[in-house]
Amino acid sequence: MITETQKIRKRRSRRETEMARRAFWGVLVMVLLSLTGCDAEHVVYSSFKQLPEDGWQRKMALHYTCETTDSVQRADVTVSVRHDASYAYRTLELVVDMISETGKVERRNVSIPVTDEYGNWTGSGFGALYHTEAKVARDISPEASLKVVVWQAMCEGDTLKGISEIGVKITESGREK
Repeated sequence: MITETQKIRKRRSRRETEMARRAFWGVLVMVLLSLTGCDAEHVVYSSFKQLPEDGWQRKMALHYTCETTDSVQRADVTVSVRHDASYAYRTLELVVDMISETGKVERRNVSIPVTDEYGNWTGSGFGALYHTEAKVARDISPEASLKVVVWQAMCEGDTLKGISEIGVKITESGREK
């Protein structure tokens, strides 16, 4: 004979099983909706250059040769910075030259905010490592950025410490989030 306590336990067990099943399907639906709602960027080119541990000297230019395809109509150029907590400034000042296949040079001065006004690191990261990026050019011809040259333009001293890598990314215009 089933006691009243056993009946309550069975009902509670069925209820918990049903709640777990509903939670599972709810999470699954949310994940699927978020994945279908995302229009991922189409990266045409992406490369990072490692900087020396003793610092990035002002004269040291980083060269990137971008291999784009003919299918790209227009492109966006982004510079990414990976740094650690020892970076001592609020921004990173860069000079970026985009060199077309005809040799035409388009120079951009780029200021990348590394902290907010309160000293909190911007971008993403964990522990003592951080990553932030800034758009250098939007909606340009892919041939206009066949080669990209980046160097630091900080006023203080000759060697910049705390930056570990600099990257250049080219994506199709209008596709990036």
